Amino acid sequence: YGDISWSEKMTLFLAGYYLAKCEGDKIGVNVLMGAEIGFVGSHNHYLVYGITKEFLDSNPELHTYGIEKFSKIAKENGVFIIQAHPYRDGNCYPTPEYTDAVEYNVHPRHADFTEKTKELVEKLNLIAISGSDAHRNEDTALGGIETETEIKSAEDFIKAVKSGAAKLIV
Repeated sequence: YGDISWSEKMTLFLAGYYLAKCEGDKIGVNVLMGAEIGFVGSHNHYLVYGITKEFLDSNPELHTYGIEKFSKIAKENGVFIIQAHPYRDGNCYPTPEYTDAVEYNVHPRHADFTEKTKELVEKLNLIAISGSDAHRNEDTALGGIETETEIKSAEDFIKAVKSGAAKLIV
């Protein structure tokens, strides 16, 4: 984003969320604030829920923190961390000691290592979610979660995942 303040960068970063939220409100779709974060020097990615603009503003350059430091700050602020697509393409490695859950990622053009992720989830008794990582229309709904109750907020999502009320689509 060039030579602008971190707060201005976060305003630009969140612009897509605010547009989606506005449109979702019009058509009856709940849009949650979240992000996928990668840290400098690591191939791993993390999905985070429970973030706010204030959290982002108060943690300048958080992409330089690394997962250990970020995890500590996230836990202090009620932010839920999910490791996205562990093992993807042989470059990403699980860090369950720093996360709240792990993602089954059903992307048809990546080696998703679903079986390896399943072994990890079962061995360490981890919480899991599923995502489709949809980059094309034909990728939509290959993975995801289903719940009996409507998810209206990040807090609802976190509660459903933690409680096991979210049924995985893998």
